Amino acid sequence: SDVCSSDLGEDSKYKDLFYGWDVVNEAVSDGSGTYRTDAEGSSWWAVYKSNEFIINAFKFANKYAPADVELYYNDYNDCTPGKVEGIVALLNDVKNAEGTRIDAMGMQGHYDNEYPTTDQFVDAASKYGAVVGKIMLTEVDFKSSSAYDGTAATLQGEYARQAYRYKAIYDAMKKVDADNLAEVGGFIVWGVIDGNSWLQAYTGVGGGVT
Repeated sequence: SDVCSSDLGEDSKYKDLFYGWDVVNEAVSDGSGTYRTDAEGSSWWAVYKSNEFIINAFKFANKYAPADVELYYNDYNDCTPGKVEGIVALLNDVKNAEGTRIDAMGMQGHYDNEYPTTDQFVDAASKYGAVVGKIMLTEVDFKSSSAYDGTAATLQGEYARQAYRYKAIYDAMKKVDADNLAEVGGFIVWGVIDGNSWLQAYTGVGGGVT
């Protein structure tokens, strides 16, 4: 059966299984950098005509989730300048509302081999950390580079590029944590095999997910 917060009581078989919940996901617009509205497919915005549904989600999560379960906002394009500011505004709106709790920001990742730079990553993570204290990379994968054409001749070079790219982002996360810009909670990859990557729809040669 589906698991919800009410299943986490003292007698539940799910007790202590979850460290956190993504309370709200992908609510900031890529285009405007503000809240995603019904014009962009948000059914909740169509009902509320405001960000009240986000506030309510964190309010009820705070009320019913165990106090030791972390409450997250999660989004992609998390280093794009305009969207970073929109996400920061959302985090502040939730944090400052009455009866809410938000503990961390989930940075999905979904990067490529050039963007974001490590400086852009550190800047975005530090801005989120300034509001909620903690960040986590939640869905990390990288698009194939333009140098990879799907052939065996270019495959090993692509593996090397991706390895260095993972290390660069990992090292940037370590810097964020070591410099106390934000507590870093984890580094989670999107999947386990390239054939099932969502990036297949975006590059003709697939995307790196492991």
